[in-house]
Amino acid sequence: MIHKKYKNLILKDNRGFLQKNSLRDINKKTGFKIVESFYSYFSKPNVVRGLYMQTGKDIEAKLLTLIYGNLTWVIVDMRRKSKNFLKNYKLKLKKFETVFIPEGYAHGAISHEASMLHIFANKKYNNRNSININWKDPDLKIRWPVKKNVKITISKSHNNFKFLKHNRLFKKLK
Repeated sequence: MIHKKYKNLILKDNRGFLQKNSLRDINKKTGFKIVESFYSYFSKPNVVRGLYMQTGKDIEAKLLTLIYGNLTWVIVDMRRKSKNFLKNYKLKLKKFETVFIPEGYAHGAISHEASMLHIFANKKYNNRNSININWKDPDLKIRWPVKKNVKITISKSHNNFKFLKHNRLFKKLK
């Protein structure tokens, strides 16, 4: 399974809304169990985060739910034995839609406006087993949805992530 999208229950009235993620259904279909939950805020258009993933005993799956905004989530198949090894997929997330990203995929995003994601992970973050990949890595051939002459906002650390061929943990991937 590359990824799977799930509809959430949205109840709206004059007070606002309530969103219910179908975590029990997702758990039954994928075996996903939540260990960590966090929010990722993109303050404006053209903010880039990632690419990253965890390896070894800390390899993780994620559930992503777009709370508001507009962004493209990029995932890359990092499973060496997969026929889709290093193939990338761009997911245009819709508001309140939940997407399951299985283990073995690197991921990152670019915002098209201010946006907020709720992210669930099935493993605790471990910096020692984290692969950080430069978003412009030519070997990944990602065509980011960026217009010409647009300034990208990216942290110094993310912009300095190494390309795969220079990443020691990448060589250990199965």
